Amino acid sequence: MPVDPVTLQVIQARLAGIVQEMQNSLFRTGYSTIIRESQDASCAILNRHGEVVAQHVVLPLHMGAFPACAAGILKNYSADEVSEGDAFITNHPYLGGSPHAPDMAVLSPIFYHGEWVGFAANLAHKSDIGGPVPGSCWSQAREIYQEGLHVPPIKYVQAYKTSKDIEALLGCNSRTPELVVGDLRGQVGAARLGEKRFQEMMQRYGKETILESFEELFDLTEAKVRAEIASWPDGAGEGEDVRKLGAFIIAYSLITWGGMWLFGREIWLRHGEAFTVVFSMFARFAPLARNTRFLVLRPPGAGLLVSEPVSWSTAAVVLVLLGTVTFDGFIATPTWSALYEPYTGLAKARPALAGVFNFYVLATAVFLLFPVLFGGVFLACCRATVALSGRLTASETARYFVLTLLPIAIAYHVAHYLVFFLLSGQYIVPALSDPFGYGWDLFGTASYKPDVGLVGARFAWYTSVVAIVTGHVIAVQLAHRMAVHLFGDGRRMFASELPLLALMVGYTMLSLWIIAQPTVS
Repeated sequence: MPVDPVTLQVIQARLAGIVQEMQNSLFRTGYSTIIRESQDASCAILNRHGEVVAQHVVLPLHMGAFPACAAGILKNYSADEVSEGDAFITNHPYLGGSPHAPDMAVLSPIFYHGEWVGFAANLAHKSDIGGPVPGSCWSQAREIYQEGLHVPPIKYVQAYKTSKDIEALLGCNSRTPELVVGDLRGQVGAARLGEKRFQEMMQRYGKETILESFEELFDLTEAKVRAEIASWPDGAGEGEDVRKLGAFIIAYSLITWGGMWLFGREIWLRHGEAFTVVFSMFARFAPLARNTRFLVLRPPGAGLLVSEPVSWSTAAVVLVLLGTVTFDGFIATPTWSALYEPYTGLAKARPALAGVFNFYVLATAVFLLFPVLFGGVFLACCRATVALSGRLTASETARYFVLTLLPIAIAYHVAHYLVFFLLSGQYIVPALSDPFGYGWDLFGTASYKPDVGLVGARFAWYTSVVAIVTGHVIAVQLAHRMAVHLFGDGRRMFASELPLLALMVGYTMLSLWIIAQPTVS
């Protein structure tokens, strides 16, 4: 019996919600930065025959991998050999359908009242599964056996009991056994969550309605794909991403050269070139400063305390920095996902408005909005400071205090990029001995292989928390010293600090909330 259109849309949305929740769980429980940060993983719900019913698309190529992985399991195991509480794994490109060996799939059969009705599945890249090089992705491999351990479709969990033998085998064939096994357990946990949510959906709508919805969704998908392909004009197409990047680099270079020609090299690089301006501000935080002859030590951040208010252009750069780093964190939260998905969905309902209702328009608007909102709140706090202190103007107060916010931007950059630097920065070690790739070994480090397990999820989490809290504490301390300098000691000075203190505490709470959210794509 056909499912009515409203119920069909509700079931489709609920399936999308299930795989989204599975994805959030996987990103939060992943041990390796490959899952937590790179998000090289996808989750899906499949029917009993291994056809994809719903997938949270992080990597579209996984859409074709899931049915192939399920086909390997269905070929190796009969229905009598599959029970509730089982979970299968595979990473074999031929026997299991994995895109390449480091991608390991977990498929857990879903049972409803004792009947096998589908799979909860996920596919995630592993940090290392053996092979000649760390990471198991060797550019000189000539056969799949040089890519590390290959696992055919096998039963990893039976009746909710994990096979310690399989975990030991996987661990012994990896340079990062804790990360590999930890990520695999997280994949099983995400699949179990998918099982539970799917069973709840069947309980709510009935097994027959759900299974019939699958067939209707397949038909709708096929019709949409055929219509989309039919709309393509005849001819050849080409990508433009590289051209856009090249165009941006050329445009930026022309602006820089033009600025130096018009205003002089020193003036433009000091006041107009964006990277020089930003890193010059960051240098004010450094504990080392240079006077006319020597390097001198100073407390971190002392260079951010000014005797005269900075220009509005300097203040604007700081506010933009803070707004944009907050935006970078916000777009990886479920709140952002809940905001943009209905917005971009309007383009599907009204194709004529696709140029307006799309991800990039919304992202650009919110990107521009963040610095404006933060700047508005900051100026409001400065006006409150003026009202409580009875000195200066709001403009002067803002330009005196704005640099005290800079440690927060620095802390965000540490939280975002330190782990990336520690992992990718290891490539500097062999490059020092062989900088031009001529086979040199100047310092005996040419054979060094980067350790992808150098830092884990726990280190990344605590580093982010410590960096953000430390940056905010330093900002509060600098604001206090500036208030003492401007308003003196006493009750008036104390009262003048309250608005900016409230801003910084609130901003700290927002920052910690962002990093505590599940990371979504």
